[in-house]
Amino acid sequence: MSQYDRNETKTRIPPSVPVIILLLILTAGILTAFLFLRQKSPAQTGSASSVQSVSSWDVSSASSEPASSDASFQAASGASSGTSSAASSGTGSTGGTVQPPKTSAVDKAYLNDAVFIGDSLTVAMGLYGYVDNSRVLADIGMNLDRIMTTNYVEVNGSKTTVLNAVKAKAPKKIYVMLGSNGIAWITPDKLTEFYETFLKALKEQNPGATIYLCSIPPVTAAKESSDSRYSNKKINTYNQKILELAKTYNVYFLDLHSVLVDDSGALPAELSDGDGVHLKAKAYQAIVDYYLTHTVQ
Repeated sequence: MSQYDRNETKTRIPPSVPVIILLLILTAGILTAFLFLRQKSPAQTGSASSVQSVSSWDVSSASSEPASSDASFQAASGASSGTSSAASSGTGSTGGTVQPPKTSAVDKAYLNDAVFIGDSLTVAMGLYGYVDNSRVLADIGMNLDRIMTTNYVEVNGSKTTVLNAVKAKAPKKIYVMLGSNGIAWITPDKLTEFYETFLKALKEQNPGATIYLCSIPPVTAAKESSDSRYSNKKINTYNQKILELAKTYNVYFLDLHSVLVDDSGALPAELSDGDGVHLKAKAYQAIVDYYLTHTVQ
């Protein structure tokens, strides 16, 4: 065999193989560097927006409640600790803490023997179907300065006062969400005066009912800046007055404000029905979830 033939029989390495090996080595190096840098970087925490997502307001599944925009108000209401020394009979509270503790959600049937007193915010709750509309004793123009005398609510085909309507329904639970209509012009002290007169009469008329006073929801930042009569700081002051009434008259206080407020202390725009005060349907889901996880049995 010639020298030429012997050289031809040797195994030849294709010229592409070294290139492929080099690319594999470079790829492995890049991947190793990427994984190393990722371990060193801080964990991702979600959206940069300070507004809570609607899912985070599902208080039936949340492990803790959102913080109120006014820390002292929240601490006074007992919302931050989630504890209450409320009497188990459901006719009142003791020890100065009137916020029912957060528990697992009860069945919605809990609300079947309740009535819901309020203004347009409560009217919408019934119209959206989140509570039984026949149990909604509310009116768009309902306000605390006229609640004792004005025939706001229709019962059996005729209008009557709220107290008469409550008497006709004979409820076991009473939810009151009032004050939003008056924040533009009623002072906190005057609101307390009107509210106290109504609450005393409501309690005397319904001694066996569990009464829940609900805080006034926040308004959007846009509403606050466009109309100086509306202020979330002022709303916190009103809510403090409502809390104090609940303590004085041995009834319960529900801090709805805490599940409808963003990190800036305002109502998120996506929960507003457009005017900065009224609420979209998904906000009512958060409210009802709150009702069902803060109950007195």
